[in-house]
Amino acid sequence: MWHVADRAALPGIRSHGLLSARALCALHGVASDDLLRENRLCWRQAGPAMLRRQGMRDVVLRPRLDPAIACPDWRWFINGHVFLFPTEAAALRLRASEPGRDQILLRFTAAYVMGAGLLTCRYNNGFADRRPIATARRRTWSDYQPVEAWAGTQVAELAVPDRIPAHIPFAVEPPG
Repeated sequence: MWHVADRAALPGIRSHGLLSARALCALHGVASDDLLRENRLCWRQAGPAMLRRQGMRDVVLRPRLDPAIACPDWRWFINGHVFLFPTEAAALRLRASEPGRDQILLRFTAAYVMGAGLLTCRYNNGFADRRPIATARRRTWSDYQPVEAWAGTQVAELAVPDRIPAHIPFAVEPPG
């Protein structure tokens, strides 16, 4: 399992674990309600931490959400999770989308992360779905299921609520 992070975040990740955007804001005492409910068009400072930009503009997200879910509530939900890619190739695509940033890949072993409450999702809900709205799948809370629920099914993203604790081992690539 893979996560993409700024190299500068590595000391904090080693000290506090890999934190969701919401947990990062709480750790650093950052007023986060607006910050985590609005789409971030650029990287944003949250104390000493940086929050990744998001591609969840209302005009794109609204028709792709379950009608009972408001866009700000979906972002709040998403920002309460740490996201991992099931493949290195998917993580490398995200890293390549930000060529000006010094980003690293963190590689986790599934057996260690499962104890942190690992959830699976068949879809990559973090990226905007560009299919025509008429054929687009509606995102919902139930997209995220415990590992056992998706056994034998293709997984596009993995999520852990709140944080991956600091005691969970990971490797850094490229090292340095």
